[in-house]
Amino acid sequence: MANPIRIQAHVDQIQNRGDGIYTLVLKPQRRIPRFQPGQFLHLAIDHYDPRGGFWPDSRVFSIASSRSRETIEINYSVKGLFTTRMAEQLKEGSEVWLKLPYGDFIIERGVAENQDILLVAGGTGLSPFLSYLEEQVTSPGKRKIHLIYGVRKEIHILNEALLVNCLDMLEGFTLEVFIESEPCARILNNRVQPRPGMITLDHILATSETIRDPVVFLSGPITMIQAFRAGLLEAGIAPDRIRIDEWE
Repeated sequence: MANPIRIQAHVDQIQNRGDGIYTLVLKPQRRIPRFQPGQFLHLAIDHYDPRGGFWPDSRVFSIASSRSRETIEINYSVKGLFTTRMAEQLKEGSEVWLKLPYGDFIIERGVAENQDILLVAGGTGLSPFLSYLEEQVTSPGKRKIHLIYGVRKEIHILNEALLVNCLDMLEGFTLEVFIESEPCARILNNRVQPRPGMITLDHILATSETIRDPVVFLSGPITMIQAFRAGLLEAGIAPDRIRIDEWE
């Protein structure tokens, strides 16, 4: 795995999704270090002197874009002082510093050829899966991929264009969307009718029985993934078939 590298970047685009949820597109000022789908980066707002200065305060964010891009995309929700500063201070053209890659939540690592993949994401926890799915669209594998994705509101759905591309271009891809706090009459890609409410353990277990010996990847709020992991283990799912994104 590549050693982490520190690179300067500029904020190329900012998308405000409402309720303190943002998407940032970052343009690095040098070649992006090689990373794997599912890994994360450190982002610093304050100035860093690469000639020997101390690394400033930073936070970690999953990479939500593929390795083929010249930009890096992240998603975040305002949940503390640092992300509040991001929302208030970062503008298009702002300078940030990145340190990457980190993490071993690498999709498909250790997954056998005869196993399918079940992705379970809550909110901005979809981010590491977006990196993986974007690469699958350009270089599809043979396994089935089922994504269960939960958000509070319809406007919080991340990178819907990519999810639609996956439905169109990946033969083994299926998608379920849960919207917690409001009804959604719109059907995604004329195929996916979002469901009301939250993702449940029972639904994950039922879905896991419909695909081939799946490895379950959990990403989202830490309380969600810990509860689902405990429930899956109690239901008899082997520990090596459960992966969680726990960098927080």
